[in-house]
Amino acid sequence: MAQQIGIIKIKGTIDGITFYTSNNKDLARKKGGASKERIAKEKEFQRTRENSSEFGMAAKAGKLFRNAFMGMIRTSSDYQVTSRVAKLMTQIKDVDHTSIRGQRHVADGIKTPEGKAILQGFNFNERAPLSTIFLKNYTLDVNSGQLEITGLSPIRDVVVAPGATHISIRAGWTKIEFEKDITKTEFSQIVSLPIEDTAHNVRLTFDAAPALTDGIAVFVLQVLFWQELNGTLYFLNNTNHNCMEVIGVE
Repeated sequence: MAQQIGIIKIKGTIDGITFYTSNNKDLARKKGGASKERIAKEKEFQRTRENSSEFGMAAKAGKLFRNAFMGMIRTSSDYQVTSRVAKLMTQIKDVDHTSIRGQRHVADGIKTPEGKAILQGFNFNERAPLSTIFLKNYTLDVNSGQLEITGLSPIRDVVVAPGATHISIRAGWTKIEFEKDITKTEFSQIVSLPIEDTAHNVRLTFDAAPALTDGIAVFVLQVLFWQELNGTLYFLNNTNHNCMEVIGVE
């Protein structure tokens, strides 16, 4: 590579030469690498084509998964959730032990016990895993989607966000057919509780199961924090406390 020493520094590409800055140095180099035509046709790039195909499929599966819960994700995810979900889907794709290289798919990987285990426990907000914020045990009926929490005391069983006066709890239930790029999602009612030392029995239910015959069922639990002011609840956009986790994969 060459170093730029002139008074006027250039950035960008001119006549196949790329000008850029690295480690506070102004550098220039000739554009290299194989052309798209070579990568698409030549035998030596077979592995590159296979990796590219599987990467694109995993990214598409990740978008499908995120869109299924998008309404909830907006309030309880970190800034890296898109890349983390893509990485998760790649890991699930890798446990597809039936397809040939280049054709491994999340749709087949998620059907395996290993694939389900990879998705189980995924936290949408890495800065606030559910288990570090919500300290109470719960039970999930994967047939009805019903979730029960017995004797929940918000002040004792929740790590409360600063300034919060209430928490809200909600569940989501989706069915995903990765091979067909289809999802159907249902949401439970929202239960709002004041942060006080009073025990509550919470039951989250669904009006109906997601309307897909096939596919993988995924359940999530979300906990958000709110502040009451003059009788109105305001959402606290606290990235260290708002949380959501995959609590069931069937």
